[in-house]
Amino acid sequence: NCRLLEKMDLEECVLITDATLIHLAMGCPRLEKL
Repeated sequence: NCRLLEKMDLEECVLITDATLIHLAMGCPRLEKL
């Protein structure tokens, strides 16, 4: 996913990735079991 954010800093990309994972985890409780 970071490849799509080439214009952004790596740190920002990581923050966005973490936020995305948290959002997906909240939307799909099943991911918490993985």
